[in-house]
Amino acid sequence: MRRLGIIVFCILLLGRPVDSAIGEEPLPNGLTAAILVKLLELEETRCKSPNIRIHVVDDLDLAESLQKLVGTPINNVRLSSVSFGTKLPKGGADVVVFSGSDDVSRYVAYAREIGALSVTNNRRNVESGASLAIFNNEGIPGILLNHESSVREGMKWLPEILEVAEIYSK
Repeated sequence: MRRLGIIVFCILLLGRPVDSAIGEEPLPNGLTAAILVKLLELEETRCKSPNIRIHVVDDLDLAESLQKLVGTPINNVRLSSVSFGTKLPKGGADVVVFSGSDDVSRYVAYAREIGALSVTNNRRNVESGASLAIFNNEGIPGILLNHESSVREGMKWLPEILEVAEIYSK
């Protein structure tokens, strides 16, 4: 069943323009939240703990959209909590989500230190070290993976990620 869901998800994103101009407005928060949770199914290291904790730094609306998904199963684990705040949590997180570009290096360093996945809705933040961007590509969801950064964060992706994500290269 999971495989069928991923295949349908991949089909929805295939054919998106890769090199076209990028929309400045982010995707709707509910869509970004749903895509993020679905993409977490393609990352193997998150399955080592029974729960997944997401911390959103600077987008309360996105945090609220993610909070609606608390309890959602992600492979053999569940999305257990979503926190929000301008400060990074001392108790850690499994995923750190941020939009702004002012403190990208700080968020990425934090994610690497605690073994969390860094996620943004700003494609340009991937160039600055974020591992994953879910962004507006002319009204169509775009997914950009910085594989080098995600390896530094301890992530191990299933091959299916290549069916839905563009891989960032310098």
